Amino acid sequence: MTVPLRQQWMIRHGIAPSDLAGKIFTVAAYKGGVGKTFLATELAYLLGAILIDFEWDEGSASIALGYHPEDRQRSIIIDAINNERTPRPIWAGDHEQPGRPALIPGHSDFEDRQPSAAATAKLLNAWAAELGTKYGRPIVLDTHPGGSPSTLGAISAANLTIIPTVFKEREMQALEGMLKEVGDYPLLMVPNMTSASPPDRFLTWAVRLSETYQVPIADDFIRNYAWLPSRALRMVNSSVDHAPVKKAAPLVASLNTIAKEVAVRCLATQ
Repeated sequence: MTVPLRQQWMIRHGIAPSDLAGKIFTVAAYKGGVGKTFLATELAYLLGAILIDFEWDEGSASIALGYHPEDRQRSIIIDAINNERTPRPIWAGDHEQPGRPALIPGHSDFEDRQPSAAATAKLLNAWAAELGTKYGRPIVLDTHPGGSPSTLGAISAANLTIIPTVFKEREMQALEGMLKEVGDYPLLMVPNMTSASPPDRFLTWAVRLSETYQVPIADDFIRNYAWLPSRALRMVNSSVDHAPVKKAAPLVASLNTIAKEVAVRCLATQ
């Protein structure tokens, strides 16, 4: 079977894309604005995953990728929950879109329709197994900020939860609160939007949290790129379907390194 170009980095590191089939990766944070959706879409693309969007606000991955749930009469994800079946992703198989991961889009009604944490975890395990068998892919969950039932369920079901970590006061306080609540699950802190030399007190804070809750910090950091918030292209930065501008090269390199670490850590704990 031909391996898609975006996944050939796995082969170079001795990882078969099929090794990740059926795995669950959750991207979560207890504070908004830390780059959660950005990281979820990039990882979903690089891991060859199906992105499941649990966000119900305007800043969702679905909208960022050019899919507008409000233009549709029915919600794929809510219909799947109501009918007790596995949702069918868009942009998968013959309908794959350049520069976009396969997607199970979110919907604004999901806030009121989300299952309990336990029910969410049960659903996700069933969905991951069926989607892994059918498509040979893992799933990546983009969650709503905070400790909503669907977010907690996604964390409890995950083989690994990735936490974008921003070295600012309120963001670090929210991170500490999150780790107090879910620190026993498999987690990885990924520093995001960092300066070249973050203040020592935030680095010390992150190391203390890492040691207290036994949560590793990713080997690579994602720097703060001033141009990134204004980027309007409806595809991921790490897409192999267009030539990235020169200024994006360091970002793409970091994203590839982080994707590799996420995959290796997941497989090492199975």
